[in-house]
Parts: sequence; C-alpha cells; structure tokens
Amino acid sequence: MAKITLISCSTRPARKSHAVALALTAALKTRSIKDFVLFDLLEEQIPMFVDRIDRMEDPSDSLLRISNRLKETDKLILVSPEYNGTYTAALKAVVDSMNVSECFAGKEVYIVAVSGGIRGGIRAGMQMQMLMLNIMAKPMPGMLLVPEVTKHFDSEGQILSEQMQGMVDRFVSSIL
Repeated sequence: MAKITLISCSTRPARKSHAVALALTAALKTRSIKDFVLFDLLEEQIPMFVDRIDRMEDPSDSLLRISNRLKETDKLILVSPEYNGTYTAALKAVVDSMNVSECFAGKEVYIVAVSGGIRGGIRAGMQMQMLMLNIMAKPMPGMLLVPEVTKHFDSEGQILSEQMQGMVDRFVSSIL
C-alpha cells in the first residue's frame, strides 16, 4: 500500500485552507489508509530558506522530520491557499530546503488550491504544478480547486455542501 503524505501549507493563524486539509485527512482515514502523515506547516514552524538540508550544519527538527518522511513517501498531497496568485512561502521554503532527487523526483503529487473567491485558487494550483514539474515530481493533472472555502467547509474540516463532498470523494478516489 502507498505511503501518502499531506502538507497543509498555510501558516496564518486564521487560515481557512487547513479545514480542507483536515477534511481530506478524514476522507483518507475512512478509506483505511494505513500509512498516512499530515504535516501542518503552522505547527512545524518552518524556518526561512537558508540552504538545502544536506548542506545545513544544524537543520531544524521539523525540516528533518519532513525530509525523512518525503524520502519514503509515494504520493504527496499539497493543500495551499492562493496568496497573490501563488502558493505559500512556507511551501516554497520546504521544497527549496529538501534534497529534491530524494524527496520529490518521480513521486505523484496531488494539488489542492483553496480560495475565498470564486476561482478556487487556480493560479496557485497551476504554480504548484509548475514547481513540481521543475523538481522532477509528477503533478497529477486533476486538481481539487476549492472556491469560497467558508461556504463549503467549517473550521473543523466538516464539509458543508453535497457538491463539495462529491468533489472531495472523487479527488480522494483519484489518489487511491
């Protein structure tokens, strides 16, 4: 069975995208995924990018945990809000800090973009796909775009609409 890792990329205290990460986590767990890990970049307190982890004298524990998990991960899910047309700085710091050949190259990556607006974060989703292509990962073509996030998810990750429930179910099925 595949080892799946989900990264919740927002570090804002009042973030809305983390609710989507929680909903996806619950959906994956109901499918009896045995080897699943959620990294919350707010909790991990990712440092600003300095250098690749293998060149750092004393990498943070959070970067080491993420690096070790990504090395063994088969499938990666990235959940990011759209900030100014792109993904979060915390996601970029994580990617730039990793040894990409060990952590990303050849791995399937599933993109989830979240927005308070009607476009569902498509610009951030496209930017994440481009980032993954640049590091030799395999971004899957079908993204989960979440428009008007507060209409579809509560703060605890409960899905509020049947339409979004169907979208989440299809997205999770595509991963498995």
